[in-house]
Amino acid sequence: MGAIPYRLIFDAATQPIVDRVFVGVFVLIIVVSAICILAGQRMRLKYGVAILSVMVVGGFAMLGISIHNRMECKQWARSGDYQIAEGVVENFVRTRHSGNKGSSYTIETFTVQRVGFRCKSGIDVFNGGFHETESPVNQGVQVKIAYKNERILKLWVADGNG
Repeated sequence: MGAIPYRLIFDAATQPIVDRVFVGVFVLIIVVSAICILAGQRMRLKYGVAILSVMVVGGFAMLGISIHNRMECKQWARSGDYQIAEGVVENFVRTRHSGNKGSSYTIETFTVQRVGFRCKSGIDVFNGGFHETESPVNQGVQVKIAYKNERILKLWVADGNG
């Protein structure tokens, strides 16, 4: 039996340091904070500045965590410092969650060779590794996954799947 031909779907080594979704959320936080200050006729100005300060510092902290995790995953992917799980996707479960005010996200969990994986749509930009849902990964699909510390660094799908 010959080697299975795979197609690379994701490689942390080639991903940008900052995710555009995160940048959008960060800008939204700044805009909402500025609106709170401008609309602060009912509250004292010092509270508006305090709210803006907390949100900006929190935003920069989240950005720092995201960049750190991305760089860590890039380094592991480039250096080969990871484990490989190769086989058929089993125990695939996709769960959709609805949040407040119409927000929603999806979590997908699955195993390959008894190694568990979890992907959370869009909002999991802090993990640094693969976090997309609605990908070609599904029950019964042949995959090869490079991973470390529960983060998917590289994802290949067998040709003919997805």
